[in-house]
Amino acid sequence: MDQQVVGGTIEADFQFPWVVNVSGTLTGKGVLITPTWVLTAAHLVETSFSGIRVSYSRTDPKTGKVSAGNQTTAAGSVSVHPDYKTGSPYADLALVRLSSPFASDPFLQPAALPAALAAVGQSGIIASISHTETLPPGKV
Repeated sequence: MDQQVVGGTIEADFQFPWVVNVSGTLTGKGVLITPTWVLTAAHLVETSFSGIRVSYSRTDPKTGKVSAGNQTTAAGSVSVHPDYKTGSPYADLALVRLSSPFASDPFLQPAALPAALAAVGQSGIIASISHTETLPPGKV
């Protein structure tokens, strides 16, 4: 399996309406998979038994207006994959249950499943963060 990311670019945050910020044991990103569930990395939340903070911020490309939201989840809202071991990249998955959906926002939407099967050699997009530099506001 190829482990390299090729052709990385900085993109406007509105292009990835499913990406949210997760602040627990560490700070990183997650994917809004339904209005009340976030998929994230276990290492970000593995000791966050009393809850975590989930937030987002988006910049409207037409008006420049920023919309944002945040909430702190309740105790027991974090479920770490049972096979996850601290420091291991395997089973590094967790689910976070939000107390309620965020307010309606066209720039915050759950991730959608692909409409067609992937083809061998097809390129994909990964929305992530840089661990080596600070990105400008409104960028992912």
